[in-house]
Amino acid sequence: MTRKTISFVLLALAAAAVASCSRARRNWHHLGDDRGSFGVELVVAGSALPVFEHRGRSYAAGEPGGRYTVRVHNWSDRRVEAVVAVDGLDVIDGREADRGKRGYIIGPYSYADIDGWRTSLHEVAAFRFTHPDDSYAVRTGHSGELGLVEVCVFTEKEPAFRPERPPLVMGSDQGRPGKESKSRAVSGEREEAEGLGTAFGERRASAVSEIDFERTGSGPATRLALRYDSPEGLCRAGLERFCPARGPLLADPPTRDPEPEFAKPPPGWQGSHRW
Repeated sequence: MTRKTISFVLLALAAAAVASCSRARRNWHHLGDDRGSFGVELVVAGSALPVFEHRGRSYAAGEPGGRYTVRVHNWSDRRVEAVVAVDGLDVIDGREADRGKRGYIIGPYSYADIDGWRTSLHEVAAFRFTHPDDSYAVRTGHSGELGLVEVCVFTEKEPAFRPERPPLVMGSDQGRPGKESKSRAVSGEREEAEGLGTAFGERRASAVSEIDFERTGSGPATRLALRYDSPEGLCRAGLERFCPARGPLLADPPTRDPEPEFAKPPPGWQGSHRW
């Protein structure tokens, strides 16, 4: 079934929804094997936040007030559709996430930067890290998936074109991932963030258009998941690198120089006459 998708990169109406992507039992932060190659990261001020692996999950640290972009990579040789959810809400309609909803189309050997909740074909409300009570999810009565970014990636049934070599694409990341992008399994079990959510931020220009896209099969080819929280929240999650020192560090007492030795006056010296 052919569906309408959006394109700024592009958006797609999904085929009939079955289960939400967030209900999946197996997700990936990066996938780089024979089944394709996809990845997701959070970008702040032009740089991707470092990703830390802990107990099979992928984490990134954000700071309240910081604006971020969800960047979805497509290192494969065909167009794909990415259905993206933040804090359990679909980034296009702001409602509960479901893989049957439309998503963004990403060209081969390229990536899409999704920088906010879509409010029209021309604008978005920026993604900003914020305290949970101020998050878009909590303010609209949905608080079950705070601190979770999820992406369902669908391949195209009949690719429009498949180049023999990667083309030069505006916005391309110039090649495939390195060692740091090695495949890592991520549990699909829900884990709430205590310290951070995503706000419905300021209005930003972000023009897209709609396009037809037909998915291959009934389910996503790949699921991506990346959790975020404040440094304090990541400490509570068990990432010790974000925890403060367990106690104050005591410096060694300073060493004192020995008292200098000078000439001592002889007995009876008054200091008022010359010898």
